[in-house]
Amino acid sequence: MKRGCAITMVVAGVFCWFAQGAGAEEFERFKGGVGLGLMAFDRADNLDPDGSKRHIDSLDEKAERELTVIPVLAPFFSYDVGAPGGGVVQFMVRPPIEEAGGLVVNLGATYYLPAGGAVELNGLVAPLEEVWENPYLVGERRSTTDSPKYGLHLAWKEIGTTGLSLHVVYLQDDVDNDRIGELMPQLARDGSVYALAAEYRLPVSKAFELKTRASYVQGDYDGESSSFSRYRIRVQASYRLGAVTLKPEISYRHTSYDEIDPVFGKTREEDAYGIDLTVQYQAPFGWQGWALQGMAGYGRGDDDITFYETETVRFGSLLTYFF
Repeated sequence: MKRGCAITMVVAGVFCWFAQGAGAEEFERFKGGVGLGLMAFDRADNLDPDGSKRHIDSLDEKAERELTVIPVLAPFFSYDVGAPGGGVVQFMVRPPIEEAGGLVVNLGATYYLPAGGAVELNGLVAPLEEVWENPYLVGERRSTTDSPKYGLHLAWKEIGTTGLSLHVVYLQDDVDNDRIGELMPQLARDGSVYALAAEYRLPVSKAFELKTRASYVQGDYDGESSSFSRYRIRVQASYRLGAVTLKPEISYRHTSYDEIDPVFGKTREEDAYGIDLTVQYQAPFGWQGWALQGMAGYGRGDDDITFYETETVRFGSLLTYFF
């Protein structure tokens, strides 16, 4: 976490340094904000060091939930470069897809098209991700290893002002010490992830809108048993009532793995479900330019192999200042 916060603060500091040295006209080109808060995850996942114990006694049981509380620093900045048609350079901390991990640093640019919509390209890095060196080690203490990810996110947003957006994501996943991949090459975890998503935003009224996102994700790993095909759909509503905005969301995904798992002798299939609610309150306590967010959610993954079943309860709060 310290390393990720340091990277975030360094890049954010570069933007702030440019903003401080700019004149009044230049300063107006800067927009953004900083969010600070806490998130808590009560998670059960035998493959995740934050969702399972170091010591396990059996491969026949799903993980017991482990509570993790983390501080959140979420800066986002953009600078208008003054290009014809409109273009900005931006920095943010946001995962483009779930497979990227939790803290994902994005740095890129957006160009606004004369006919409507925008094209956005971001380079991204997830420096904090960790996995177990060998998640199937029974009766001994399991060790963690770094699993950083990096890649690109290309988006064509609000195509021709239709409300339709398209996203393409590429991720490279490198496990520093993939012990299980050395013992069982079919489970090697170095590889790439490719994702294609379509998102449609439907404004129903001035206060209410619906957003649907469908995506296909291909995991192409060195181990055929770690490679997968995944389909995901997410539906989010947004309802604004004065200073309060409610954003409920439901999601579903199905994952099929390419080859038989050599540990359990069968090919994995997974169905996962999620429900989330975000409540945002503008100008809390009369503070103009501020917003207070509360978040809560529940997710569950049903796998045909008990060891891989997952469950997550998440909640948190974030106070954000916009400028």
